[in-house]
Amino acid sequence: MGRIRKSPYAKRITQPLARGWNLVGPMLWKNGIGHAARTNISAMQRLRAGIPMDIEAPRALCEDTYLHINPKKSFIGKFATDGQVIGFWAWETSQCPDEWVPLSQRYSQIWVPSRFVADSLRRAGVEKTIEVVPHAIFPSKVERVESEGIRFLIQFDGHSRVSRKLPHIALAGIIAACKKTRAAASITLKCHNHDDWQWLINEAVSMAGGLPGYITINVNSQWVDSMDAIWASHDVFVTACRAEGFGLPLVEAMLNGVLVVSPFYGAATDYLTQENAFPVECSLCDAASCGDSFFTTGKWADPRILDISEGVIAAIREHKTQAWINRVNEAKTMAKNFSFENLFCTMHDLL
Repeated sequence: MGRIRKSPYAKRITQPLARGWNLVGPMLWKNGIGHAARTNISAMQRLRAGIPMDIEAPRALCEDTYLHINPKKSFIGKFATDGQVIGFWAWETSQCPDEWVPLSQRYSQIWVPSRFVADSLRRAGVEKTIEVVPHAIFPSKVERVESEGIRFLIQFDGHSRVSRKLPHIALAGIIAACKKTRAAASITLKCHNHDDWQWLINEAVSMAGGLPGYITINVNSQWVDSMDAIWASHDVFVTACRAEGFGLPLVEAMLNGVLVVSPFYGAATDYLTQENAFPVECSLCDAASCGDSFFTTGKWADPRILDISEGVIAAIREHKTQAWINRVNEAKTMAKNFSFENLFCTMHDLL
């Protein structure tokens, strides 16, 4: 593929600019967005000379720019150079905000982590070239720890918003499924950037009609730089998230031998199948109807406790069987497609 064309809205900045790339992203963020930005910018550095910089202190030091952040008028204006401007955008409903459409004209090209996000932009009217560049994940360095009972994991970052992630629905779905099957289980709620985790538990227990003694709930609110040890000590990752722009935790779980129960919507449709996970069909609803001022356009999944519990029941009944082993192997095979090497090759082909 040929060199990306320059932004049609490019302007010259009076100071001399070095050849290479301004590599801008939320480098210091301790969440999935920060992880993805650091990984993508690392790949860009291997491909092209560039200067990494955090979004808190961006400067146009080079001719070309990679912006790993959703579009903002004030932000893109700092990089109105003669060079290329590549944006890396993500969104979690079926249609991105309307104000993104005119801003897209200031980019040479837009990269997104999934086909779902690409469709979200096109549905809103973005006409710029959009390329799918999936995120990269890394294999665990920790050996799995086996256990007699089944161990569930819910992961929730408060910055991702309760109205989208619905951790209480995931927890209630697990409790309901364990009650129906009388399965002894432990549930870990991995929760950070959210102080009111007790509300999540109380809400879930109430919705599920109580918590029997053979189910234990543990809360882990400590930030960890690596999830390796946590993946190694769990069997099933359960999410009720309405939609993911990519879904790093889901793919990480798959690579680490942890099977996934998730709504079959959003970016999850890029990699979840009936053979490698327990995807659950859900109805859709308008994002604007969920009472969150951040998400006001498009649709997303509307998972119910029953939807999640059906996926969990399937996991409980299959646990430790040959079918389970086959499913884990299929999940690992799929997740290996999202390697750093594949990210590097995709970027190489686009540049």
